Amino acid sequence: MVQIAVTGDASARVPAERGTAAVRVEASGAERTDVVGRAVARHAELVAEAKEAVASGAATAWEAADVTTGTYDEWVDGGRSGGQKRIRRFRAQARVQVRFRDFAALGAWCLDVAGREDVTLDRISWSLTEATRATVVDDLRARAARDAVARAAAYTAALGLPTPRLTSLWEDGLRPGPGAPIGGGEPRLRAMRASAFDDGGATLELQPQDIELAVALSADFEA
Repeated sequence: MVQIAVTGDASARVPAERGTAAVRVEASGAERTDVVGRAVARHAELVAEAKEAVASGAATAWEAADVTTGTYDEWVDGGRSGGQKRIRRFRAQARVQVRFRDFAALGAWCLDVAGREDVTLDRISWSLTEATRATVVDDLRARAARDAVARAAAYTAALGLPTPRLTSLWEDGLRPGPGAPIGGGEPRLRAMRASAFDDGGATLELQPQDIELAVALSADFEA
């Protein structure tokens, strides 16, 4: 009886179905009341727009962190007295995230937000719906298993052995023993294409990313 150990792999690229815009409000200045007031106003403005996007169906969810405040010191030219002069400054920050299903609405909102004072578009991240991800992963698991069977069959055919019989199968990271990779059996997921954003001009180039899902396993056969 011959023991055969092989791996099985499968991957797929799927167009993104959701785009999440992460927006940061950050106001600073010498007057605390003014700084906090500006941040609170911008935060309320963005939250209202996030709620409207969800209500219209353009977005599926939103979340926001409350406004936080702090202080920092800024050193400036001391003028005639020479040296550096320390000035106490105030800062107020908040974050808002909106998950869009309508990418045209996402692009329009990001372009609008990018031109506002005290507001920065930090990033746009791409994702799939849970239903799509589950369907794709199920298919990849089946394909990876068939890949492992085909590899084992190729070895036995080359060696003149009988049809291999599966004895064990391990998802990536779950095979016991020294040197086994740590993966926890979860499918790998990553974005394949970058989006381009330029807040220095009047246009926003938005390219939704493809999401790559991959499943890997190892299997033991005997023949």
